[in-house]
Amino acid sequence: MNKEIFKMSIPINEPILNYSPGSKEKKELKKVLNDFKSKEVDIPMYINGKEIRTDNKIKISPPHNHNHTLGYYNHGDASHVHSAIKAAMSAKKSWNALGAAKRAEIFLKAADLIAGPYRAKINATTMLGQSKNIFQACLDNNVLKVVHTSTSEVYGTAIYEPMDEKHPKNPTTTYAGGKAAADIAVETYTKMFKLIRHIIFIFRRTAVSISCAFIMNPPSPQIAITFRSG
Repeated sequence: MNKEIFKMSIPINEPILNYSPGSKEKKELKKVLNDFKSKEVDIPMYINGKEIRTDNKIKISPPHNHNHTLGYYNHGDASHVHSAIKAAMSAKKSWNALGAAKRAEIFLKAADLIAGPYRAKINATTMLGQSKNIFQACLDNNVLKVVHTSTSEVYGTAIYEPMDEKHPKNPTTTYAGGKAAADIAVETYTKMFKLIRHIIFIFRRTAVSISCAFIMNPPSPQIAITFRSG
């Protein structure tokens, strides 16, 4: 077992891109979309660092336009699966020997590329391949906003009315307990890295849920907290 001491860098807020008419990001995205739609690509399998192509090529089309061909991917068989497993097992020893810090650097570098020079390409690929708009693509690929939701049930029986986020927490159900635990996890993480946190609390009033919402900036493009209504 490797014993390491390393320091994580402080997450830096990502710029929020609005893709408004005439903006730099929208022009770049439209250029990439037109480029992808103007040609057909041949997508190989990558096994053990090598490009693998077969005679069984499957057409790729946007779900919203089956008549358009974006390209083809090379369909593999059982032999390719076994080759990939063998390659992965061969790399296991050297991968483990890298240590946690070096392994993390690889994923952080990939995240930087997605958030930087490859942002438009990744988003355009998602839009064409899954028939999504730019904002849906951003949620899939570059988390621009991190939102955590909670519920008034974490406070238990009201000590005073109206309840607010300063009310003492006293969860009395498993659901409320889970929400309270998630709140603590968010609070702990943001304190560790000295980040600003914003939580959306859903305060229940009889049969109507009134949302007390706080807009937040993202602490990191690599962090996504599951959005779940209370």
